[in-house]
Amino acid sequence: MRGERYVIENMIRWAESRLGSREYAGWCLSFIEDALEKSNGIEIFGGDCAKESALLYADGMRQGIPERGAFVFYDCICQGPDGPVNWGHCGIGLGDGRVIHAWGTVRIDGYREIETLTALSRDRPGYIGWVPLERVLKQKEYDRDKKMRTENITAYVRDNEPNICQICVLKEGKEVFSEEWNGYKKDDCTHIMSATKSIMSLLTGIAIDHGMIGSVDDKVLSFFPEYSVKRGEKTIYDVTIKHLLTMRAPYKGKGDPWSKVCSSDDWTTASLDFLGGRKGITDEFDYRTVCLHILSGILYQSTGMKTVDFANQYLFSPLGIAEHQNYYAKSAEEHKEFTISKSPKKTIWFADPDGLGTPGYGLCMSASDMAKIGQLCLSQGVWEGKRIISAEWIAEMTKPREVESQYFRGMQYGYLWWIIHPEKKIYAAIGNSGNVIYVNPEEDIVVAVSSCFKPTVFDRVDFIEDALLPCFR
Repeated sequence: MRGERYVIENMIRWAESRLGSREYAGWCLSFIEDALEKSNGIEIFGGDCAKESALLYADGMRQGIPERGAFVFYDCICQGPDGPVNWGHCGIGLGDGRVIHAWGTVRIDGYREIETLTALSRDRPGYIGWVPLERVLKQKEYDRDKKMRTENITAYVRDNEPNICQICVLKEGKEVFSEEWNGYKKDDCTHIMSATKSIMSLLTGIAIDHGMIGSVDDKVLSFFPEYSVKRGEKTIYDVTIKHLLTMRAPYKGKGDPWSKVCSSDDWTTASLDFLGGRKGITDEFDYRTVCLHILSGILYQSTGMKTVDFANQYLFSPLGIAEHQNYYAKSAEEHKEFTISKSPKKTIWFADPDGLGTPGYGLCMSASDMAKIGQLCLSQGVWEGKRIISAEWIAEMTKPREVESQYFRGMQYGYLWWIIHPEKKIYAAIGNSGNVIYVNPEEDIVVAVSSCFKPTVFDRVDFIEDALLPCFR
């Protein structure tokens, strides 16, 4: 501590010796970095502007009166060569609520009084917080650890998980890792396969929150009054939305009737034709994909909006996810190519001939956008201070329910989300080929993995928990 106090006092004496100087006009970050480096004969590692440094030190950001020697940060719009840009503003805390900083001249103001100053752009600084000097001095160590972590993960993926295209990791709501492989860029999309189901669960919850759908106990047939029930079929009358969300809806036959549904003109009606059966409602877990198309039909009947339009308005746009478009395959060959192609995709959602997105598969997203979905869930439905979906739905959606099957690693199931560790409340959206949105509330971490087609890969839970997470603890 004595050594750090010595560094702080040297820095402040140097800064105060420049009071009234115009040498650092427009260079607030250079001023505080020079004060620290030149007065102590050391080198620090920061960003290229005040805002970038604030983001770099975000894990150490604190609120309230800045302590003596702290780096103090503000948002501030400045006039850049290509227009307005948030370069931010910064200064050094004096420990009594005042900050020494370069604003035209080097001057001292109260840390809140700085917010009343006016920049050349006519904008005023907005207080972000302060970072203790100890954290600033550790940045070189942070950079070294980050470089080693990135190199280790990149090598492991290259050698052991060759079909991974992107990984994005958020910890405490901030991106701590993002990397791409197989020629993918950060904004490229992959077909996330059955992880689409989990997005459909969120859309259903949003529709219920807005009163467009009554509840999960609504009977499926109440949304399709014109549907003609087959002679002798009785079970279908009792099937609810909840049965579909929990994979406990009864169906005729075994497995997904891909050909019959996808070759029909009306995929919703074709799926309804398979709902029900002589066994009645047994509450047995029966994992289906194509017949979940009924959920898109319900969403359309209750909102009047196509699946992709509803998602854009109520989920994607609020999260800053690019607008998605429908994609329809004109032939079975195109459908197959969409599924198995390893090339990057656009922001599209596979749809039926009526423009209803397939709720069981077909959505294309980047790992960074998948991570936003996971963070929304981790934050109990709130994104950047705005509620997108109710906390009640998130809780009900991730409530574990037993899966009576030996094929799913002992995992449990919620509303179209897999519950990985019920005791830790860890859950995930999982799609074939290893597409995963992994949400770990205990460690406040979200991991998103996007992958190109490889049918032998079901999930990547072991990879995430055994190889990836230890790098961020």
